[in-house]
Amino acid sequence: MPCLLRRAAGSALATILCFTPAAADSPPREPVAVTEHFAFFSDFETNLNDRLIAAGRARRQGDPESFHRGPESACLDQLPPSQRRAWNLAVDYYAESVSPKKFVDGEQFLLRLDLADMVADDEWEPEEWPLVRIARGFRQAAAPAYETCRWQHQDQENRRWIEAITALLATHEEMLAGRLSEVYQTPWRGLPIPVDVVETVSWAGANTFLLRPPGSCHVLVSSSNPDYQGRAALEMVFHETGHYLTGRRTPLSTALAAATERLGNPFHGDLKHAVNFYLTGEVVRRRLEEVGEPDYTPALYALGLYDRGTFRSSAESTLPAYLDGERTLDEVVEDLIEALAARSAG
Repeated sequence: MPCLLRRAAGSALATILCFTPAAADSPPREPVAVTEHFAFFSDFETNLNDRLIAAGRARRQGDPESFHRGPESACLDQLPPSQRRAWNLAVDYYAESVSPKKFVDGEQFLLRLDLADMVADDEWEPEEWPLVRIARGFRQAAAPAYETCRWQHQDQENRRWIEAITALLATHEEMLAGRLSEVYQTPWRGLPIPVDVVETVSWAGANTFLLRPPGSCHVLVSSSNPDYQGRAALEMVFHETGHYLTGRRTPLSTALAAATERLGNPFHGDLKHAVNFYLTGEVVRRRLEEVGEPDYTPALYALGLYDRGTFRSSAESTLPAYLDGERTLDEVVEDLIEALAARSAG
């Protein structure tokens, strides 16, 4: 049955969910594109859920929201009153019960499990089933307005993003997937990994659930976030799935746990997530440079992550030795922690 182990992971929190696979009681979702490692979806209900979460958050904060500005507002005004009211009631519900929560909270992650067809109706716990059913009802009520005033444009944007990322993967996927598996010393399983493409995904623009079994993950990514366009999208999909390659009991996770137990942890935050940013970004940068596409700036720098502390300089002085084959993973993790401690003390 669904269970949850929570852990903070900075801009892309990670969650381990254990569940019984869903029964075949509904038609399977159809991906827009499938590669060796990824299955990309532009799913109507998942996008509706994303838009309702965003609209609910905006309503709570008094910000402009969907269907209350621009062409969508004019479209909503032309709908039958029953459809306008249904949309607003759904946003009210989400604003009160779903939008204020983090994506690791039940009010959001249960809906995500449901939307991705990961749990059958007869497998929900008694306390979970009402929430799932209520959210379904509000989405059903809001669907006509969303389909009329937004879905066609959003689906086009999602497919544009999917077309761009699959073109990049056609050139780089095999090498990057193989190299990252080597770097994190963890094989890929549960392929292809489902990636749902939507508009918003909160402030982070992407997040990941780690799933057990079958030992894979589920990724949600924004097609509109400016930080995840072009070559940055390539790093993003591998960074997000890097949460799987660095999950519990993986070599990096084990090495960090052992080193911090011996040496302490001078880093304030999720060190494993920071290492994922550095290593994955550097692997992508090196790959692009090797094939004649230089001047790529990894997300760690492009997004200004960890720029107020000592992580960047400590990582730059230690982690390349591992990528270059000069130090083992265990050795370089200790080097990193010692460098962090020295810079923090200095």
